[in-house]
Amino acid sequence: MRSILFAAALSLCAGAWADVEVATRSGPVHAVASGGVVAFKGIPYAAAPVDALRWRAPQPAPTWSAPRDASTFGASCPQPQRPDRPAEAGATAEDCLYLNVWTPSVAGSAPVLVWLHGGAFRLGSGSVPFYDGTRFAKDGVVLVTLNYRLGRLGFFAHPALGDDVGNFALEDQIAALEWVRDNIAAFGGNPAQVTIAGQSAGGASALFLLTSPRAKGLFRAAIVESGLGFQLNRQLSTARGARESLLAESTAWARAHGVADDDARALRALPVETVIGARIEGGLAGVGPVTDGNVVTGDIGVLLAKGDFNHVPVLIGTNSHEASVLAPFGTDSESVVANSGIDAARLAGTYGNLSGAQLADALLGDALFVAPARHVARSVAAAGEPAFLYYFDYVLARRRAAVPGAGHGSEIPFAFDNLARLPFANAYVTGEDQTIADKMHGYWVNFAKSGDPNGKGLPKWPAFRANDETTLVVRAKIEPVRDFRSAQLDVHQQRWQKLEGL
Repeated sequence: MRSILFAAALSLCAGAWADVEVATRSGPVHAVASGGVVAFKGIPYAAAPVDALRWRAPQPAPTWSAPRDASTFGASCPQPQRPDRPAEAGATAEDCLYLNVWTPSVAGSAPVLVWLHGGAFRLGSGSVPFYDGTRFAKDGVVLVTLNYRLGRLGFFAHPALGDDVGNFALEDQIAALEWVRDNIAAFGGNPAQVTIAGQSAGGASALFLLTSPRAKGLFRAAIVESGLGFQLNRQLSTARGARESLLAESTAWARAHGVADDDARALRALPVETVIGARIEGGLAGVGPVTDGNVVTGDIGVLLAKGDFNHVPVLIGTNSHEASVLAPFGTDSESVVANSGIDAARLAGTYGNLSGAQLADALLGDALFVAPARHVARSVAAAGEPAFLYYFDYVLARRRAAVPGAGHGSEIPFAFDNLARLPFANAYVTGEDQTIADKMHGYWVNFAKSGDPNGKGLPKWPAFRANDETTLVVRAKIEPVRDFRSAQLDVHQQRWQKLEGL
């Protein structure tokens, strides 16, 4: 095996094609290296959560003896079809707990970035083209992407399941991090230098892991892109105001499908299409992590404010047009703001006399994303850990007349340096766009390597501190701004504190 690894390392350095075999704790995996990078795809990090393992905590991965082909992605987890991107997830199956590894060399000890995909905990996959890890690997970072259970398969509780209830999706992510701890050295990664990162539901996942005692010691830094932070969690077994518990909701759903409260066998025999549903239901916050006292011990913002989290450096930020997240869920910002209790008319002056949809977009973006990100940065800095806050307001030069700002998730191809994977990239991407991608990607690479995004050739990004609340604003010119939009963000901070009784 040592000779195989040595030959592979030489081939990687030379940029040649080469067969590469790596021994994991479950068995050997095989892939082909090219151009200085080798990608291992479709590696199971846990047993298939099917049949008797549906709605159970992830179990150990199967073992094998012959080399396993790792040249293609595993199936994505079951999910409803996304109306605006119907083919994005590719093939789906309940047997979906797979991860993918891009590495510069199986003989090294490079820092590791573990990416948690977004999709409102109902959509998405680790195999989305924007998440290709080639650029990270070329820049000396091992990139890992993964699938985790979604929708009702990822969050469920029922009397017949005993203690197997709650946050299966987060437990999958923890199992993947444990796999990284135990196996990544064989792929040329350093298990003591792992950074978790994610966007949207993936960013929220990073925050839940940041505040989870179950994830302690599994990572040493976190990147959070548009990950909320002011979530008011559903409870596992008790109601929270007008919101019923996950147990009550799930039990009522099962009864509606003819399953008795004591019949685990019938529950697990339901067709996966019935469990998932054919379309996205429940709005933006329809499903997600619940406070179970085990994986999730409380609301993220409250835990952070109390210093009750895994103390590591955090890079966090949001985009300028986060309201774009609503379209796939069949709603709009004016409806959401009206139902939230926010007095839009009273705040119009604070927002420069914006009105209508523009005001609602700004209010929603600040309430759900921008103000919570600042709160996270404040809390991390107050605990003595490095915190770096950004605001992404860059739009492709040839798209600026068509969109009102940087949409939800639009920073991803910049951070991954994958602009070439954008639809119609040849027609849209300019040299200016690529320059911003080079810088964004450079910050992410540096942070994965050292816990500090700063480095040669990049505009200085000051750490966020109590006496110097600086945000890196990413536009055509990247620059740090002190007390960025503080008047507007304070409104939402105070409203959240009132809701939490703080």
